[in-house]
Amino acid sequence: MKKIIRYGFFILFSILFCNGICTGPEAHAAPKYKDMHCEKEVTTKTDVKIKWRKQKNTSGYLVYRSLQLKEDTWSKAKKIATLPSDKTSLSDKTEYKKTYKYEIISYTKKGKKIKKEFTDYFFVYMGVGQADWTEYFSCEAVTTPDSIELQYAGNYYGMMPDTYEIYRSKTKKNFKKIASVKAKKQYWGGEYTDKGVSHRASYYYKVRASKTMDGKKIYGKYSRPILLSAVNSKGKVQTEILTPQAEAVTSLDVLLTSKEGNADIILDSKHIWDASCWSKKEGSVQLRCSYSLDGKEWKTFSEEAVTIKPEEKIYLHFESESGKSFPHPANLKEDYKLYLYDLSYNNLTCYLLIDFSINIGTVLVNLEYYH
Repeated sequence: MKKIIRYGFFILFSILFCNGICTGPEAHAAPKYKDMHCEKEVTTKTDVKIKWRKQKNTSGYLVYRSLQLKEDTWSKAKKIATLPSDKTSLSDKTEYKKTYKYEIISYTKKGKKIKKEFTDYFFVYMGVGQADWTEYFSCEAVTTPDSIELQYAGNYYGMMPDTYEIYRSKTKKNFKKIASVKAKKQYWGGEYTDKGVSHRASYYYKVRASKTMDGKKIYGKYSRPILLSAVNSKGKVQTEILTPQAEAVTSLDVLLTSKEGNADIILDSKHIWDASCWSKKEGSVQLRCSYSLDGKEWKTFSEEAVTIKPEEKIYLHFESESGKSFPHPANLKEDYKLYLYDLSYNNLTCYLLIDFSINIGTVLVNLEYYH
């Protein structure tokens, strides 16, 4: 009987403990996440100041810290402070080039009972973080035959940089610094336009952040290299309709001329070719597409890849897949467009949009591949 009573007491204690009904700031109730608007400032190589927004109906805050041991491995969280409700900042001493995770927990206290209410956390790198290119930059870069615009982002977890250094190479080796760009105050990242490029040339770029501290410059790691070319970021194509005007047609011949400043337009057999024309009146019609380089000998794109260089021409033949007729572009220019998927342009998967109202085709990045 005594064993049963002792066992029952053990079970009751375990239930109470696991539900956080225990005393002291080490209560084990799992707090809910809440954005406390935490901020950090790395003031020296080893000093960091953290602060957060004051929470309502709070008795105080517990501050925990853990050290990153490997990429996905952290040390056990250590409590470094217990603060009253009116104290919402803390200065901490750490190690240079180490990454830490801080957790702020607000708690309430009634008598001897402490309940962890809310938690927020953030990361701090004690050094200059690794800069990188902005998300989707490779497919959204603005380039021309005379310039390449770079967009980079700083690492928010580290020190606020005061300079970003830009490096360039033609071979992915032996990078040379081409610019030092002063960082904007309280802005993680920036832009730089390289105007020292050659028409249609390709370049590799890297960026790294730096900060001067105690009279010495300290650096973050280099970003990954990115390859960009001095070409029109959106390819332009002149179009000419060759099919005689009629009320409706089941096929359409169009002559395309790639404009100067474009990258090579590659009609690759690896891509699944799909075309459609769209008008407000008739909606969308799916088309099959074949091509000719001389307007006489026609081939399908499954046979071989075709490269169209600037100022070169290609004839395209579009035919209705279902046999359904569609309006001739000359009759509906104001709202008539033709889409051609997919082609390769400037090392990106793109599509061609032909606007018959201006007889211009534009090569656009197919963002569905990258977002």
